[in-house]
Amino acid sequence: MTENSTYLDADFNLDTQDGSEGFEILPRGQYPAFIESATLKYLKSGRGQAVELVWVIESGRFANRKIWQNVIIQHDSERALDIGRRMFKDVCCSCGLTGNVRNLTELHNHVCMVSIVVEEDRDGQYAPKNVVKRVRKITKPDNSNGNGSTFKPVGEAAKKVAAKAAPAPQPFPFNDDVKDV
Repeated sequence: MTENSTYLDADFNLDTQDGSEGFEILPRGQYPAFIESATLKYLKSGRGQAVELVWVIESGRFANRKIWQNVIIQHDSERALDIGRRMFKDVCCSCGLTGNVRNLTELHNHVCMVSIVVEEDRDGQYAPKNVVKRVRKITKPDNSNGNGSTFKPVGEAAKKVAAKAAPAPQPFPFNDDVKDV
């Protein structure tokens, strides 16, 4: 059958079917992660807008796990607006962006260090959840960079640094003084 329908072809017995296991909460800590998607959304309250970020843990025991983060960029509360815009700047700078940002796809695939905490519902109505509290650029020790710094960027940032440091290709030197013999 190729038509869409609101009815199943056979009964689905909920009493005999096992459900999927839930994800365990990531322990509080710092994880290398990249942004898989960034989307501008209106807040349900109608009081502003947020950028919804989907972070993917890059490596380790929790590799490929996703964490969702909403970062407020417009709000009628000055405090919420200030907190959100500071976080958005941290995210953008950690991804190596500078100047003005409009295209959210520029945030995709840059590995950053995210600090994740476990947030408990005060009323106990909802299960604990992971929350991104801080985002920083990843650097790693390297004493060979020759600029006095002991840190070296990795990931996308390393590619940009390497591109800037590489000498420009030189044209083949021609010597007009050479004559055929």
